[in-house]
Amino acid sequence: MKSEYNELLNKLNQQLDVVTEKLAQCELNENLWPDPSFNIYQSYKEQDIKGKRDIISLFKLTSINPVVINLNPLEIDDVISLIVQCHT
Repeated sequence: MKSEYNELLNKLNQQLDVVTEKLAQCELNENLWPDPSFNIYQSYKEQDIKGKRDIISLFKLTSINPVVINLNPLEIDDVISLIVQCHT
């Protein structure tokens, strides 16, 4: 069981390295996303429940105004900011 977890951990670390490299290249404007029609909203629609929760977790409420029952602006995670900036 330990070897299975180590193998899974290695695969996940490799995937993380690939994503980190893509984001680093994007930050330097050296890499374009492979699909120019990428749309975060369409991607969200195609996710399962866990995927949708992961995307939603990248947006954080700054505060709630209970007097007027209003949500103040959302704080956007750096990951989503990089994806949007790189794609546009």
